[in-house]
Amino acid sequence: RMLAFVSQQRWRTSHKLHALLKKKLNLMRLTKILLLAAGLFAVACAQEDNGVGDLKRLVVRFISNVPIPDSIETLLALVGVDLDQLGGELVFSIPDLSMLVALLPASTAKLLGDLPIVKYIEEDTLMQLIQPIIGGTAVTDLAAASAEGDVDGGRFVDDGEFIPYGIDMVQAMDVSDANVASRKVCIIDTGFDVTHFDLPGNDVVSGADDIGAGQWFEDGNSHGTHVGGIIAAVGGNAGGVVGVVSNARLNLFIVKYLDDEGSSTFGSTAIAAAQECVNAGANVISMSFGRTEGPGVQGFTQFENDAFQQFYDNGILLVAAAGNDGTTEFNWPASYDSVISVGAIDESKSIASFSQRNSGVELVAPGVGVWSTVSNDS
Repeated sequence: RMLAFVSQQRWRTSHKLHALLKKKLNLMRLTKILLLAAGLFAVACAQEDNGVGDLKRLVVRFISNVPIPDSIETLLALVGVDLDQLGGELVFSIPDLSMLVALLPASTAKLLGDLPIVKYIEEDTLMQLIQPIIGGTAVTDLAAASAEGDVDGGRFVDDGEFIPYGIDMVQAMDVSDANVASRKVCIIDTGFDVTHFDLPGNDVVSGADDIGAGQWFEDGNSHGTHVGGIIAAVGGNAGGVVGVVSNARLNLFIVKYLDDEGSSTFGSTAIAAAQECVNAGANVISMSFGRTEGPGVQGFTQFENDAFQQFYDNGILLVAAAGNDGTTEFNWPASYDSVISVGAIDESKSIASFSQRNSGVELVAPGVGVWSTVSNDS
């Protein structure tokens, strides 16, 4: 009996020891798995720190007469980079400017920048609508603000039509509109209310397809429609206002670059919008957007400068607002040499308090209390 008892106890001890060893072995296996997972995670984190998943929006400018890659795979193949390895996306290209925009990691950008066919690579920039100033305050809802004001700063004629003071100040009535049908003005803005009773219609107005901000013939902001009225509001129709060219024969081309909130968007998209104007045969391009150079905000960029210079060299007149910050800081694109920077004056020809004052401003124009068309027949 004693021998059986001892034997049984040894079996139990052996069984417990075996179970304990098995438990420790499983624990060691689990530990190894956890350590392996932790190691893989650490490697993944290290790869992310080196640029994987950290894509920047970059503008790549190629030398002339080089075919522009039409896909991200073709672009990455130039430097032997695998898309699945580092990632990337082709946003759009502008072959006429030897330029493309892509989302790329820094390591890929460095490899591309070393290629002899690449002129330079720059980080994309932001632009935003230059908000109108009413009563010293920037206004985001131009239609509502206009509805609250008294109609002054001009004169009514016998048929009830209103002539803003700026029309007489720039002597618009003294210049014949007989030949305007051979000209085309492109407005890059928030859109254009093509159904407005006081604006030219579809017979002389057209626009670019949606480039990201919406349809060109819709304007929930009213800024683009307001600019359109200053340029071309119809005269002699017993209502509304009179534009600088008022015979409804001036050709207009609209690019909706800014959404209904006038939100910030990219400088490269502004260049794409201007290229749309050029492709449509525009002679003049109007731009009421920009960015003011300052702490943390880059002003001049090479890709914008080169693009606008090419447009200018091809005979396009580029006009941009100087800015409404009331400072001496430079605003871009207005401050590029190829662009006419326009400041604002009031009815007494005094410089507006909000207008930029710097060596880049080349002209001033009526820009205080200017009545014009806004969306929904107002």
